[in-house]
Amino acid sequence: MKTLKYLIFLLFVLLFAYDAYSQNVLTKPTPSPKTNTNSQTSTANKFVLKLWPNQKCTIKVDGESKGIVDSGAVKKLYLSKGAFKIEAISSKNNLDALSIIYKVGDEDLNTENYYEMDLLKIRNARIEEDSKKAEEFVKNGETYLDQKNYDMAIAEYTNAIELNPKFVGTYISRGSVYCDNLKKYELAIADFSKAIDLDPKNSNAYHNRAVAFFNLGKYELAIAEYTKAIDLDPKFVSTYIDRGSVYCDNLKKYELGIADFSKAIDLDPKNSDAYHNRAVAFSNIGKYDMAIADYMQAIEINPKFWQAYSNRGNVYNDQGKYDMAIADHSKAIEINPKSWEVYANRGNVYGNQGKFELAIADYTRVIEINPKSWQAYYHRGQNYYNQEKYDMAIADYTQAIEINPKFTDAYYCRGRNYYNQGKYDMAISNYTKAIELEPASDIYLWRGEAYFKLGKNENAINDFKKAVDMGDATAKEKLKEYFKIDY
Repeated sequence: MKTLKYLIFLLFVLLFAYDAYSQNVLTKPTPSPKTNTNSQTSTANKFVLKLWPNQKCTIKVDGESKGIVDSGAVKKLYLSKGAFKIEAISSKNNLDALSIIYKVGDEDLNTENYYEMDLLKIRNARIEEDSKKAEEFVKNGETYLDQKNYDMAIAEYTNAIELNPKFVGTYISRGSVYCDNLKKYELAIADFSKAIDLDPKNSNAYHNRAVAFFNLGKYELAIAEYTKAIDLDPKFVSTYIDRGSVYCDNLKKYELGIADFSKAIDLDPKNSDAYHNRAVAFSNIGKYDMAIADYMQAIEINPKFWQAYSNRGNVYNDQGKYDMAIADHSKAIEINPKSWEVYANRGNVYGNQGKFELAIADYTRVIEINPKSWQAYYHRGQNYYNQEKYDMAIADYTQAIEINPKFTDAYYCRGRNYYNQGKYDMAISNYTKAIELEPASDIYLWRGEAYFKLGKNENAINDFKKAVDMGDATAKEKLKEYFKIDY
C-alpha cells in the first residue's frame, strides 16, 4: 500500500515538474526569422508566381536563382518573414524583366493559403504607369522645345526613354532636336537608328536619318535613306522634295531632281515648295521659260513666297530683263525686308544696269544685315572699281579677304586695282596669291602685264606663255606686240 502511494506521489511530482518546464519554454520570446532568408517554412509564406506566356523566365529572390520556369507554368516560392526582392527575367527580352519588393508580414504567417502573385498583371500595370509618366516627360520636352530650351527638351525626352525604352516616337523627337537644333548629327543618327531597330517600317525615322546624313555631307547615304522612306510610304511628299533637293543642289543631277519634284506635285498639286524647287532645277539647265512658269505657279499658290519672287528675278536678270528682275526683287524685299540675299540679288541687277550707286546701297544693306558676307564686300568693291574709286574698292576686297582668306577673286581684283594705281609690286603680290589658290590664264596675263611695266621682261614672257598654254589669245598677242615672239 505504501509502495502504491509512493508511486502515485512520484508520478504527481514528475507531472508537476514537466508542466513547469513546459511553461518556462513557452514564455520565452520566439526568435523572428531573419530578413532575407529563403528557408522553407510550413506556414503560409508560400507564393504562386504567374508568368507571361511564350517566354521562359529566370526567377530570383534577393539575387539567388530559383530556377528557370517554362512558358505558362507557375512557380511556388517559400519565404520567411521579411522583405524580399523577387525578380522574373525573360529569356527572350531583358526589357521584360520585372523586379518587385514584397514584404512578408505576421498576417502572412497565420494562414495555410498560397498567395498568388500575377507577374504579368503587375508588369502590365507598371508599363501603363510608366507610359503615363513617359508621356508627361514627352509633353514637357515639347514645351521646352517650343521655348527653344533644347538641353532641357533633350533631358525630358531622355527621361521618357528611360521609363519606356520602346517608345519609338521619343527617339525620333530627341533625334530631331539633336539634328535640327543642336547640330549633333551623330547623336541624331543614333536615335533614328534605334527607332528603326524598334520599328523597321517607320518611314519618318528613315527620312530624318537622311536629313542627318545630308547635314554631314554624306549625300549618297542621304539619297539611300530618302529612297527607303519612299519605299515604305510612296505618298511621302516631303521626302520626294528633300531627295530632289539633294539631287539638284549637291549632286547636280537635275533631271532626277525634276522627276522627284514632279512626283511631289502629282501627289500634292498645291505644294508651292515643289513648284519652286522644280523651277530652280529648270533654271540650272537653262530652261528659263519653264522655270518662270513654275515660279508663277508657286506664287499663285503662296503669294507671300518671297524666295519665288527673288529667284524669278534672277531668271529675268539672266535673260537681260532687268526692269522685271528689279520688280521681283523689290516685291521680295517688301515681303521680307530682312533677307540680305534679296538685297544682294537686286544689287547684282543694278550693277548690270550700270546703276552703281543703287548697287552699292543694296550691298551696304546686305553688310548691315550680315556683316560676315564676304560676297557683299566683294561685289560692292566691284562697283567702286567701276566708278574708279580704287581705294574704296581695295578696302572692300581687303575686308572680303579677311573674312575668307581663300577667296581667289578678291586677291585678283585687288591686284587689278593696285595695277590701275600704278602700284605694280603690290599688284604682282596679289596676283601671285591668287595663282597659288587657283591658277587661271587671266591672272597670269595680268601678272605678266605688271612685270612688263616693271621692266621684268623674262618674268613677263613666262607669264604670257603660261596664259597662252591655258588658252588665252590675248596673251599670245601681247607676246608678239611686246617682244616680237610668235608663240
